[in-house]
Amino acid sequence: MKKIFLLLAALVAIYSLHAQSVGINNPTPHASAALDVTSTTQGVLVPRMTSTQRGMIASPAIGLLVYQTDAPAGFYFYNGGWTLLGAQGPQGPAGPTGATGATGDPGPQGPAGQGVPIGGTAGQVLSKIDGTNYNTQWVTPGGADNLGNHTATTNLAMGGNSITGANNITATGTATLGGNAYPTTAGTNGQVLTTNGAGTLSWGSSSGGSGVTLQLSVSKTIAQTTAIGNSTMLPDIISWGSANGTGATLTHGNTWTSDNRFTVGATGTGLYLVDVELMSDGGSVVCNPMIDMNGGGNAATSYFGIALAGNLTFQSPFKGRGQLQKVIYMTAGEYFVIRGTSNNTAAGAPLNTNGSTRLKVVKLN
Repeated sequence: MKKIFLLLAALVAIYSLHAQSVGINNPTPHASAALDVTSTTQGVLVPRMTSTQRGMIASPAIGLLVYQTDAPAGFYFYNGGWTLLGAQGPQGPAGPTGATGATGDPGPQGPAGQGVPIGGTAGQVLSKIDGTNYNTQWVTPGGADNLGNHTATTNLAMGGNSITGANNITATGTATLGGNAYPTTAGTNGQVLTTNGAGTLSWGSSSGGSGVTLQLSVSKTIAQTTAIGNSTMLPDIISWGSANGTGATLTHGNTWTSDNRFTVGATGTGLYLVDVELMSDGGSVVCNPMIDMNGGGNAATSYFGIALAGNLTFQSPFKGRGQLQKVIYMTAGEYFVIRGTSNNTAAGAPLNTNGSTRLKVVKLN
């Protein structure tokens, strides 16, 4: 009789499992759950396997859940195919915009900022005013290479661009353009730009009458008697003893040195008129003039004048006259000195110091 009772109790229990919810640690499981597990210290542990083992499950049921231990690890459920829980699916359409939240409470105002002025307009940039910290202002840039009111500290490379709209370009050093170095001085009225042929330009005289300049004007101020006439001796150098006279100005770098040598400067290439008067104190002994070019002496490159000897009809003291006028083309660095020799083999020629013995050099172009 006791065995029959136990069998009936087991059948009742089996019927209850099929007809009601089962609770673990929960005497009143929820009616919608077939299994209701309650715990505050434990969880539900589903089967754990590798991806290979998961792939060997035969005919998985829709909704089957396992935990994969190898990468990519996580919970996988079957829904016609295995899907990793938590994987991001395609983004759905944006939802409606929510209502605007309440205005927040502004915090306390901080200290006033430094270095950023108020105002400004679109496109403007901040530029330093001076070397003091934070001193800036809004300026409108004129382009990528705008200098504003600043001074460039390195060469300004235009990169093939042009300088336009400039009222004035001023240079205090060497002004170079197109390979030519231009003078930075104003020059004088009537002057023109001349070149030395190597890119250096300077102010010079034009080829017209207004461009003719008196470079040198000297008169003999010291006594000198030349050596006697001699066919084998080079004539004496004439020492003038005076600086350049009034009305004459050396230009183009031309120089007058040791009171006897005229040298053409770096930009002085051109035509020169050389006018020599050697006046001897007497009528019978006359000084023959000579222009010695570049120290060549008695050579084809030098020039020789004439002596008017024995002109007793001339008034004294201007009877013995040696004269030489020559137009010479001279280049930069060339020079000349004036030489003179007596026309008498027994006596030297005493040269006047009263202003009649003189030398003038005129640049013609």
